[in-house]
Amino acid sequence: MVFSNDSNDDEDDDDDTLESIQPSSESLERARQLFEQMMAMPNDNKETNEKEIASASPDADERYILATKTINKAVLSNRHSPPPLTAILRERRLKEIQLLGTLAHSDEAVNELWALWIAERGPASASNILHVEQLMSVESWNDAEVLLLSLIEEHGLHWAEPVNRLATLYYMLGRYQESKALCEIVLDTKPWHFGALSGIVLVCTAMNDASGARLWADQRLPPPGDRRTAWTQRAIENAKESLRQASLVGRSREIGQEEIMFRQFRAQLENNLRGDFGEDGDGGSDGEASFDAWA
Repeated sequence: MVFSNDSNDDEDDDDDTLESIQPSSESLERARQLFEQMMAMPNDNKETNEKEIASASPDADERYILATKTINKAVLSNRHSPPPLTAILRERRLKEIQLLGTLAHSDEAVNELWALWIAERGPASASNILHVEQLMSVESWNDAEVLLLSLIEEHGLHWAEPVNRLATLYYMLGRYQESKALCEIVLDTKPWHFGALSGIVLVCTAMNDASGARLWADQRLPPPGDRRTAWTQRAIENAKESLRQASLVGRSREIGQEEIMFRQFRAQLENNLRGDFGEDGDGGSDGEASFDAWA
């Protein structure tokens, strides 16, 4: 969920007011400025084209069906299968790890991480996230929900931010079970997502789930100190492992095929050279020409 910078206090787990999950105006403005800087970054190499999403809201039954189909389909099909790691996604993941490291001693990177998460799937999709914020600020709940569900349908669950924003929306609407489930999906993708960690504590508190609230409160981003240092180290380890797993997506098939082709090429080259040079290793111009052709 979206939360203010002081939400990592351990003083009061029962503060479930709306203000506690809203960023300050300076924080939001800073995040927006960082996002504007990132707008110049090239878009991801996605198989699907960016599309205009209709603002018209379906009726309640259609929205329920859409939500059920979208979340269930995404959970079953790709919850444990992240998308292929493009060069841009890898660069952003490495930047995320770098920023997580700076949290050990200060909160200066919090807004940069928010901006990075928003822009994780490119400028056009990030603009849709910012549009969701505008819709939620004027209590246009239906339109915000449809837009977020459309983003999840398009990008899947491994872009955590639309899932996180949908969790925030459902919390604000009192749909706590759904909000908690979405927070868990975010934390399955990014266990270090301090927004979702803060949000799930609020949801558990609203559900009168004291044990759940305590469990998740212990995993939130602590104030600077020894606990913050340990939290940061754990977050970096998890982020690095997530990056390693993402780098393996498609590798067993595609890289394996490339390896087989390379070995076949090498065997053909060796056979060709043996035929041209003879068993004694001698060869003339014909052998050299043959080698140049393979090279």
